[in-house]
This record gives sequence, structure tokens and C-alpha cells, in this order.
Amino acid sequence: MLDHLPELLDPFEFGEKKRRINGVISLAVMELVRDAILNPDATATLDLAFKREGRIATIVGNIAADLALSCQCCLDTLDWPVRSEVKLGVVRSIDESLLLPDDYEPLVVE
Repeated sequence: MLDHLPELLDPFEFGEKKRRINGVISLAVMELVRDAILNPDATATLDLAFKREGRIATIVGNIAADLALSCQCCLDTLDWPVRSEVKLGVVRSIDESLLLPDDYEPLVVE
């Protein structure tokens, strides 16, 4: 297990070493989320295990965050808890993603 969350990581190397990361990350660094929420100072908690299943590097775990959204009807703040399981197969191309088991989502990396 790591002491802190890395800013960048190599999922293939982490898979080889069977690393696990858990911790807290700021929602402000998540571009797609940051602009849609009212609480960009909030955080997400994550727990991810990296490993290899045969020739496939995988990432399995969960992510949780409490988002503050703007209700589109009344424009009040709407608290929205998000809990998501992660099950990714790390691939280098779309063609490789076709070889993943059905229960894995592809994560294409260069």
C-alpha cells in the first residue's frame, strides 16, 4: 500500500506489483466533475487494487463522493451521494478492449 496518492501512475507497472492505493482526492482536479458541482472543495475517497489477470492489467475497487448539485427545477442545492464500483481492464487499443471479459470496462492508455 502507498503512503499517499500519486499524481500519475503506470497501471501496467502497478498491476505487475499488485499495488493497492486508497485515500482521498480533491474533486477540483477532476475537470469533468469540477464544473458541474457546487462544492469543488469536496473530496472523493477511493480504494483501488491493481493486479494482472493473465495478460490483462486490471483495476478493481470503489470510489465514493458527496456532490452538491444545482437542482434544475428549483435551483436549490441538491446533495447527491455517489458510490461506484470500478472494474477496469487496462488496454493499449480499442482492438485490445474487445478481448476483455464482459464484466470489465476498458481503460485505454498509451
